[in-house]
Amino acid sequence: MADKFGHKPILVIYFLIASVLLYSLSFKWDIAVLSILVFIIGGMIINANQSLLYAYVGVNYPLNFRSTATWGNVEFGRLGGAFGPTIMGILLIAHASVTVNP
Repeated sequence: MADKFGHKPILVIYFLIASVLLYSLSFKWDIAVLSILVFIIGGMIINANQSLLYAYVGVNYPLNFRSTATWGNVEFGRLGGAFGPTIMGILLIAHASVTVNP
């Protein structure tokens, strides 16, 4: 699909799908539905995004800058994984209002 329509539109569509599916995890679902959603998000959408991002960098950046551009994209994504739990812990310690599905 990326060869036909271009990398950027497909990446945008996949990121939008991922955000909608991640938002859907906040609702109260049966464990089977949650397992399927996690599989679709993690196993399909995010892996496809990562692969497309590598291809996008390979096509759109000059040869002498590709490794740095790829590293920057990967590390920016890892920052959320690293700091997300820390920020959530700080918010919970500060007794911030957190809505939890019953």
